[in-house]
Amino acid sequence: MVDLNSLEEVLPFVCLFFGLLFGSFANVIIYRLPKGESIVSPRSSCPHCGHKISWFENIPVISGWCFAENAEAVSRKLVGDIR
Repeated sequence: MVDLNSLEEVLPFVCLFFGLLFGSFANVIIYRLPKGESIVSPRSSCPHCGHKISWFENIPVISGWCFAENAEAVSRKLVGDIR
């Protein structure tokens, strides 16, 4: 039998995980639908350079921490182009 106390401890992390997944997918929908693009394919890419986003770069939050240096370089390039 499953202990209810252990479920109460795990539930916030499960909710956080699914919330991050839903939020990430919702972001794809919000970005692509107004442009008339498919939400399934092609794979996500950088809007500036066209670099295809790998599956592990699509993991919410964790990929931001792991690839922060690369993201910072891309952000600097984008901000530099805007100015």
